[in-house]
Amino acid sequence: MRFGVRVTFVAAILTTAATLPARAEFVPDPNFFNCTDATGYYNVAATNDWRTRLQTSDAASMQEISGKWYAEFFSQENNMAYNNSITYDAAGGMEFSTRTCSSISCTDDYGHGRFTAHRDASGWIFVTRNVTSQTRINACGGGYLRMENGVLVDQGGTHWRRLQ
Repeated sequence: MRFGVRVTFVAAILTTAATLPARAEFVPDPNFFNCTDATGYYNVAATNDWRTRLQTSDAASMQEISGKWYAEFFSQENNMAYNNSITYDAAGGMEFSTRTCSSISCTDDYGHGRFTAHRDASGWIFVTRNVTSQTRINACGGGYLRMENGVLVDQGGTHWRRLQ
């Protein structure tokens, strides 16, 4: 699976807790402290993981990926083209837009949220995001990035070039 806002966000579920029932009705959180699952319900494990990652943010990694990035790719699996831009603010804010095109039509999605980043021992940066857009509310997920000669490369091999 590819990283990014292209197709889906991969849920980073690393812990479990029972502060609320897993299928509790969810009220949108404008402060981005809670997470939902793919069906829009409150997700306890993802929320706890998100909160832990927020508390242990790596400011140097967040600064390294800050800026506006752009990537495009074509998926032969579903015959779709994707054009993506994402802006990371070193303080943890983010905005994104995605255009997905088939042979018939294109759809656009855009949104905003928060992110946090942590570098692992191998040099990859794990980015966790909590986003709200036209298609999701407080969706949490993450993926790996690394910097190669001023270009961000995600775990799927897509190259993101810096626009700003």
